[in-house]
This record gives sequence, C-alpha cells and structure tokens, in this order.
Amino acid sequence: MKIRFCFSFFLSLCLLVFSAKAEIVLIQNGFSKMALGRYIKVLETKGKPSLLKVKRDSIQYPFKNNYLEFLNLPTSESDKGYWLKIEIHNVSDERKQLIIEFENPLLREVEFFEIQEGKIIENKYTGSRFEYATRKEENNTFLFRTRLLPQESKEYYFYISQQGQSLLLPVHLYTTESFYARLSLVQANVWLAVGALLMLSMVLWWFAGKFWNDFFAALALYVSSWVMLVLIYSGHSYPLLWQSAYYWNSWSVDIFQALNALFVVRMGYIFWRSYTLIPQALRVFNILIYTSFALLGILLLVMYFEILLPPFLHQHLSTFWCVCMNVLVWLLLVCWEISVSKRIWNIVIFVSSILLGILLGILIYKNPTVHYFYTEPVWLATITGFNLYMAWLAMRRVHFVQNERKLDQWISIQRIRNTRTNPE
Repeated sequence: MKIRFCFSFFLSLCLLVFSAKAEIVLIQNGFSKMALGRYIKVLETKGKPSLLKVKRDSIQYPFKNNYLEFLNLPTSESDKGYWLKIEIHNVSDERKQLIIEFENPLLREVEFFEIQEGKIIENKYTGSRFEYATRKEENNTFLFRTRLLPQESKEYYFYISQQGQSLLLPVHLYTTESFYARLSLVQANVWLAVGALLMLSMVLWWFAGKFWNDFFAALALYVSSWVMLVLIYSGHSYPLLWQSAYYWNSWSVDIFQALNALFVVRMGYIFWRSYTLIPQALRVFNILIYTSFALLGILLLVMYFEILLPPFLHQHLSTFWCVCMNVLVWLLLVCWEISVSKRIWNIVIFVSSILLGILLGILIYKNPTVHYFYTEPVWLATITGFNLYMAWLAMRRVHFVQNERKLDQWISIQRIRNTRTNPE
C-alpha cells in the first residue's frame, strides 16, 4: 500500500513538474524557431479590462492552458476579446534577438505588452480596423520584437478583440535570422504560385480569343479567381490592393470564393453542354449557377449594407459552397478524361489527388494551429498543379470535341456525295 502511494505521489509530482515546465518557453543554445501554441494561456473577457486588473485579480480573470479550445470559436458578441499570456526564459549563455509572430493576416489589430519583474517595459499597438499602414512592421502578419539577456525571463501579454470572426491564431517564436530566412522562402512560394497562375490565365484568355471558345474563357476566369484568393489568403492583398480598407478586405475572401464557385460551375455547364448523353443534367447545372449567383448577390448586399450575419454562416457558407462546386466539376472532368483515355497514369492522378486532399484535411484537423495556406508550400503547389491539370483537361476536351465535329462534317460530306452519285 505504501509503495503504491509513494509511486502515485511520485508520478503526480513528475506530472506537476512537467506541466510547470511546459508553461514556460525555454530558450537554449542553438534555438532558431518554435511554435508557441501549447505554451499560451488564454483569458476570454467581455470588454477590455486593464492589464493591471487582469494580473491582480486571478480569481475573476483566470487564465486557461487549453489554448486549442479557443481556436475557431465563433461568437456574435462584438465586445468579446482575448488576453494571451506567454512566459519566456533564456537559459542559454547568449543574448537573443527574438521575433514573436501572429500568423493571421486577416486580424485587425493586436496589442502587445512586454513585462519584466512586474513592470511594463514595452507596449505596442499594431494594426487597426481601417489602415494597414498603422502596423509597425511592414509585413503581412503581426510581428513583435524582443530581446533576452542570458538567464533573463520576461512575460508577454497580447490583447485581441473578437472582431466578429473565429480566433485562428498560430503564434511562433523565431530568432531574427531564422525568421527572415523563412520569410524569403514563403514570399518566393507565394509569388511563384501567383506568377504561374497569372501566366496560365493569360494563355487561357489567348486560347479563348483564338478559338472563340467560352469554355476557355470560363476556365480563365476560374484561374484568375485563384490568383486573387492566393493574394488574399497570404495577406498580400493589404499592401497591393486595399491597404486602407480592412472591412472590404475581410469580405473579399467570401466574395472571391463565391466568384470561384460561380466560374467553376459555369465551366462545368459548358463542358456538359458540349459533350453529354444526359441532357437532363443541364438542369442541375442551371440550378447550381443560379444558386451561385444568388449567394454572390447576398454577400455583396450584406457587405455593402454592413449586415451582421451569424458567425457560422459568415465563416463557412462561401467556403463550403466553393469547395463543393470545385470537387463536383473536378470529378466530372477527371472522370471524363479517364473514360476517354483509359491510361493507367490518368487513374493514378485521379486517386492520388483524392488521397492528397484527404491527407491535407486530416493534417489540418489534427493540427489546427497551422495556418496551412500561408506557411505550407504544399498548398500552393497543389493549387497551381490543380489548375494546370484542369487546363490540360480543357485542352484535351476541346481537341476531342473538335475532332468529333470534323468527323461528323466528313461523314455528312460523304453522305451528300453519295446521294449525288447514287440518286437511288
């Protein structure tokens, strides 16, 4: 009995020590970067109590360790906000120049407090509802710099208002060198994807004009909408498009997702109209087109009149519709390609694409602190490759239909000749 009690006590003590260590970020020699999700303590408040009041009254304002529970937490209360707390201790023998990054370009504003020995030594306020230029760092995300001497500890507090959207907020800690090395890689990935999609859309517009083909025009509009979505998701829409209008930028995600769905459904309709054995399916595509138009119109009206939608609809309606329409038309085109050309590599591409989508979905679900679109090059490569594959299928379809028309014309000419030479 005593042995069991001692063992239980020892195990509880070890867990307590581990938990205590897990609450503090330890900076060691050779440190370069770290995800801070599991080190963050979160306090949800109504309104904005002062930092001194939050620090003194731990009973009324208790911080919680379960940071993941606060991710994607929708609310309709405009006065709700969050205090985040991180404690960092430099156990190395080197002076560290550090950058804390809030990797969410669509946030309006973040307030930063740096505390040492109970005193506020730094208070920064970056971002605002209307002006991108008020950010202290000219970067797409929110950056806060700090330095730690050897064996020095500091506390960091951040205040973020709810802003009518979910709290998707990956937080990372970098040394200055590792941050700029990562930033150059991310920027290269984004601009390579944007450049590839822009070139593809220009080629498609040229084909649309040369062949006077509405399918290529619909595909070019679809690819162009992906260019805009890449810029918006990655935060480049702020400095490039509407740097002084946060409200329009926050709605641009929904608007261009609705446009993307409309263009891809239109493309599917044209495809089905030109090559199909089931004309009744055109009615389904017509309904989908009218629904996409209605969704786009509703979003424009809501944005213009600043109508407050339920948070769940605001966050998921256009995304859900965009994903469903893309999957529908994508499966339609790939299945057609497999039926026309029964080559093994077509089936491999089809199956591997589905498995890749499932794998990415699982990774995002299991690790919600990853802002997958901005940081993961695999997403940019997937989107670019997907659009290239769609364009290749479009060219295959047009070539196939043109050959069929030439064959029909040749058969018609032969029939006319036969009737002329053989009147009977």
